[in-house]
Amino acid sequence: MPPNSFFPTGKAFKRSFWSFLGFLLFSYFTLHLVQGERGYTALQNLRTEKSAATAEYQALDEEKQQLQHRVELLRPPAIDEDMLDEQVRAKLGYLHPDEHVLPLSGSLY
Repeated sequence: MPPNSFFPTGKAFKRSFWSFLGFLLFSYFTLHLVQGERGYTALQNLRTEKSAATAEYQALDEEKQQLQHRVELLRPPAIDEDMLDEQVRAKLGYLHPDEHVLPLSGSLY
């Protein structure tokens, strides 16, 4: 083959081989940096899951605070009479003599 051939020979071949190998290694690590198990895409997924979990936690914490407030209203030193009345009516089904119950069957529509 003549020296000006398309395929390199000798030092030129070694240089292009190592350059190609370096390019392959760079491409491999870049791919895993972006889409690997601990790459950028996984980091974005974790951030999304974290924000969803934080929102759920805040909603549950709000509900917990409301329930704790209702429990505090029923503690012995200062029982809230309205809360006690509401709980008795809900659990035992008691009514005042002037109240009427309208049972609903099925849907309202």
